Amino acid sequence: MVALLVAVVVNAGSSSGSGSSSFPHTSSASNTNPAPTHTEPTETEPTDPEPTETETDTDERARAQAQAIDELLSESALSRSEVISAYTALERCDDGMEDALETMNDQAEERGAQLDTARGLEVDALEDGATLQEHLIAFLEASKSADEAYYEAGRSYGMDCYGELADRDETQSGHQYSETAVSEKTAFLEFWNPVAATYGLTERSSEEV
Repeated sequence: MVALLVAVVVNAGSSSGSGSSSFPHTSSASNTNPAPTHTEPTETEPTDPEPTETETDTDERARAQAQAIDELLSESALSRSEVISAYTALERCDDGMEDALETMNDQAEERGAQLDTARGLEVDALEDGATLQEHLIAFLEASKSADEAYYEAGRSYGMDCYGELADRDETQSGHQYSETAVSEKTAFLEFWNPVAATYGLTERSSEEV
């Protein structure tokens, strides 16, 4: 009987110290290292590179700038033609004086508009653009001053038609301004004609601007 009790006790102790439980308990040895976590990479918005001007873009800008100058030169050439015709009419001092004076005055004002256009031109894409623009403005300024002087000469001459129009002081001033204009035109054309040739535009002489 005693032996039987001892055996029961021994078996009971052995059962309590071995085997596995049916509940999901954690291991008796605690794990001090945390489970690794997975971090998704952060996506960044792609940034567009700074736009760069291609050679084609630069060439198109230069062509457009050259065309704007060419158009202005055509307007200047037309004004020059009108002024020459008006001056010839003023020399005759006949019934056409009034119309000639009006034409001369109109062209002087037109020169002012051309001058404003020249000052506002963009020339940064052209070879020697700044120098070209400088001479363009200079010859238009001189041409405008010449036209204004010729207008005043014609107005004075028309009052009495005495002597010759060329002898008037205002006419002499006009001639001086005209000479300055020719000098500036020549300097301008040294820069302009190579540009015109590059872009298939009109190459000109000083009489054509």
